[in-house]
Formats: sequence, structure tokens, C-alpha cells
Amino acid sequence: MPDDSQTNLAALAEKLGVTFGDPAILQEALTHSSFVHERGLAPGADYERLEFFRRRGA
Repeated sequence: MPDDSQTNLAALAEKLGVTFGDPAILQEALTHSSFVHERGLAPGADYERLEFFRRRGA
């Protein structure tokens, strides 16, 4: 991921008031499966596997 993307994701996380132990999780959460398919990225590099997780109490 380019530095600009990392900077943008860090700014987004800050505005949302969240901290990610692994910033790649935020990237994955914002990646649509069609983007993964079109770019030939590894299967599962999109948000679909995260859809069933939620924050407790949410």
C-alpha cells in the first residue's frame, strides 16, 4: 500500500476515534470484493470475511 493510502487510513481512523492494532484490517474493511477480483489480489482480501464480526454492545 502506498504511503498516501497509509496516511489517509490513519487520518480516517483518527477521525473515527478508533485504533487498529493491525492497520491492514482497516484496508481490508474498506475493500470491495470486485476490486480484489479486478486487481487479481489474493482471495479474501476484502471485507466479506469481516461482515460477521461486530463490536460487542453495538
